[in-house]
Amino acid sequence: MPRIADQLLREGLNRAGAVVIEGPKSCGKTETARRVVNSELLLDMDNNAEAARLAPGVVLDGKVPRLLDEYQIVPDLWNAVRRKIDDRGADGQFVLTGSAALSEDVNRHSGAGRFSFVRMRPMSMFESGNSTGQVSLDHILNGETGNASASGVSIPDLAEVAVRGGWPLQQKRSVEDAYKASKDYLKQIIEVDVEAVTDVRNPDRLAKLIRAIARNVTTDRAASKLGQEAGGPDSPIDVKTVNAWMEALERIWILEPQPGWGNHLRSNIQAVQRPRRHLVCPSLVTAALDASAPKLIKDLNTFGFIFESLVIRDLRIYSQLSDGIVEHYRDKDGLEVDAIITAGDGRWGAFEVKLGSSTQTLNTAAANLKKFKSKVDTTKIGDPAVLAVITGRGVSYLRDDGVQIISISTLGP
Repeated sequence: MPRIADQLLREGLNRAGAVVIEGPKSCGKTETARRVVNSELLLDMDNNAEAARLAPGVVLDGKVPRLLDEYQIVPDLWNAVRRKIDDRGADGQFVLTGSAALSEDVNRHSGAGRFSFVRMRPMSMFESGNSTGQVSLDHILNGETGNASASGVSIPDLAEVAVRGGWPLQQKRSVEDAYKASKDYLKQIIEVDVEAVTDVRNPDRLAKLIRAIARNVTTDRAASKLGQEAGGPDSPIDVKTVNAWMEALERIWILEPQPGWGNHLRSNIQAVQRPRRHLVCPSLVTAALDASAPKLIKDLNTFGFIFESLVIRDLRIYSQLSDGIVEHYRDKDGLEVDAIITAGDGRWGAFEVKLGSSTQTLNTAAANLKKFKSKVDTTKIGDPAVLAVITGRGVSYLRDDGVQIISISTLGP
């Protein structure tokens, strides 16, 4: 299945000696790399890791581009690849995939000028075929209007999309089997993957923390509060342990902070800078909360938060093509905006996310966006290219007040 990362990988190989594809296990890194490479070394197979430790320079020989899969298993490969790139003096030599970031204490030299980076996540709705992609994020960031008829995706359909998640292997399985697979994946994270990158071990307590993070998905709840919620009043998890585990979850690309946006506000406005937290795929949230698709339909309030996290995942993926970042906004007055996207060239837009699409819901969200715009010093960054409300279903169109309504099932890159 074509991925947005395919284009990013090709572009990276044209401008750097190596491309590093980073992302959680099973999101499609290896298969994406195999579309462009001519030889490969799988570090988690046979005795390849031992060979790489003993003779890192030798295992780099092979037709280029050469894939080094799960390169972080042998951290010394980083410096060996850098040296080989310098020796050859050519772009497009290697593709490295990694499901965990190298620790900060690893002795490695800078890869500036030699390495390009591609972040992969589970598939967006467009990539998995659940969105028509008629409304292009890049186009609306150019100030264009995104009009599209309703795609036919219903709220129950979206519940199944959230529970199935964007994992490539789960796309053709039943929703029930995909739901069970996400629970198995979460168990692997708790019992194996986190322990591989941190010395703090207690699977039962870690499972409770992940559940607390899932309950507070899309919020900026303080780490100390998460520890209290996870451990209970009699046995809260120490904030140092909470931070250590969250750092580990970030290193294996499972936990994704959404930074706060506070740039270029009018001088009397104070923004809250704490990041919101998301798990990399809504399926992990539903797995942590024991929330099957039928349960979500019965609890639309919880589903609303999970839907917002799904939308943030997709916006992050789509905005990669414009080198964009996805932030959120909250100020001391309590005004919040779910997503602010800033492209690499400075174009920007603000988005509210609403599962429902009643007239009252849309009017409130549109008023919220216009109030936010009034607080921004646009003399410094210009007017937003788009103010939009992303909804769960329905038609995508431009309102009379200039706010766009976009159904997630029509949104694409």
